[in-house]
Amino acid sequence: MSNWKTYKLGEIAKIIGGGTPSTSKEEYWNGEIGWLTPRDLTGYSYKYISKGERNITAIGLKNSSARLMKEGTVLMTSRAPIGYLAIAGNELCTNQGFKSFIVNEDKINNEYLYYLLKNNISRIKSLGTGSTFAEVSASILKELEIQAPELTTQNQIAEILSSLDDKLELLQQMNQTLENIAQEIFENMLVTKNKKGWEEIRLGDIIEIKGGFSYKSQFIGSGDSLLLGMGCVSFNERFLFSGARPYSGEFNNNYLAKSGDIVIATRQQSDNLPILGFPAKVPKSLDNKKVIVGTNLYKVNNHSNFHNTFLFQLFRSNDYRKHILANSKGSTVRMITKDSVENYLFKIPPKEVFRDIEAVLNAIDYRIEDNTFQIQTLTQTRDTLLPKLMSGQLEIKN
Repeated sequence: MSNWKTYKLGEIAKIIGGGTPSTSKEEYWNGEIGWLTPRDLTGYSYKYISKGERNITAIGLKNSSARLMKEGTVLMTSRAPIGYLAIAGNELCTNQGFKSFIVNEDKINNEYLYYLLKNNISRIKSLGTGSTFAEVSASILKELEIQAPELTTQNQIAEILSSLDDKLELLQQMNQTLENIAQEIFENMLVTKNKKGWEEIRLGDIIEIKGGFSYKSQFIGSGDSLLLGMGCVSFNERFLFSGARPYSGEFNNNYLAKSGDIVIATRQQSDNLPILGFPAKVPKSLDNKKVIVGTNLYKVNNHSNFHNTFLFQLFRSNDYRKHILANSKGSTVRMITKDSVENYLFKIPPKEVFRDIEAVLNAIDYRIEDNTFQIQTLTQTRDTLLPKLMSGQLEIKN
């Protein structure tokens, strides 16, 4: 580490905040300028981002504290929560929930800074202050000391880590394509107009819904078991590993789940993340773990000849979603009961047609599982290399 230097973040990057145009001004919204909020990075697994849920107009940008940032700017959420990271794939702006870094290219590689911040997120989170929610200020970030080698070494480190992330993104994109194909096949089956000879089935006649484990929060964060929460449920992926947390407390084995099992979110997480009734499927990569189904999840016990692959697509279908939303309860927080799920009625085609469809879904499922295993392996490799490369413990040699 003889060629490494100590910098303050404010010495190697310009740190700027964001802003929100007035929501009462219609002319400020639905323009051509990408505008991000921390929600846009929730569950976002790619390094680069080009747009968010909403766009603003040029006049909206001009009449707010939002700043247009150039391609390559490193973006970090600075509150609610602290620490989501991405790099601007093109010109865009953010709301006030971000602190963004426009790098001094003579001193720091922007991708290197992205990985440097990623490696220091725990440290950055500890600097957050505030009573309602923690926030880290630009003034504190400017004074934060970091160490970095000369640019040639930075470029090499960024290239190594980026090559792993590129492979991860390719696998994730492949899985998303396969998910879309599987869902399209399933939806096409459901909307077939000629349903002569189709059998109507009540979901509760082929499955049993079981409530999750009421855990004790003091045991979360350590232990050999994994506790599943609603954070494992996603619109885009079969399972979010961030929703599986270590757990060291005692539990009844009746709450255990194995690979291939389906769990369902029992509550609406927020107005913007209505995962109510949506499923997650436990991946094979967790076969060596004790996986506990936690509260706010239902476990699906399948007592039928249907594969869980078919049931998973059923739980993601548009018709099932409409049924769940129509049968949910509560005004502030929407939730579902077991009856909401079990009383759902659906139809399947004659056996010979259905088995062909199920065989295709199983083949897609197998490929997704294989890709997911590779994703986990690559992620572990990257996360092992990251602190060693960023500390100089692992030297780069030509």
